[in-house]
Amino acid sequence: MRWKEIERILDRDTEWSGILEEYDRTGVMPTRRVRCDFTLSAQSMARLKEESKRTGKKPSRILDEIIMGRLSCH
Repeated sequence: MRWKEIERILDRDTEWSGILEEYDRTGVMPTRRVRCDFTLSAQSMARLKEESKRTGKKPSRILDEIIMGRLSCH
């Protein structure tokens, strides 16, 4: 692939650019998903469902974005 094509793809899709940067850094594709169980308050769950409806994103994707956004800021 030519460098200009790579730059165009990375500019167009920032989510994939972050994934590829993580892969370059660690050698592991961060797209692998892990199923887990945890407990949320009823109020948190209601807000999560509300945000899911509003954005059309799955609740797990919203949680991923929140967690990764907060962790990368430190």
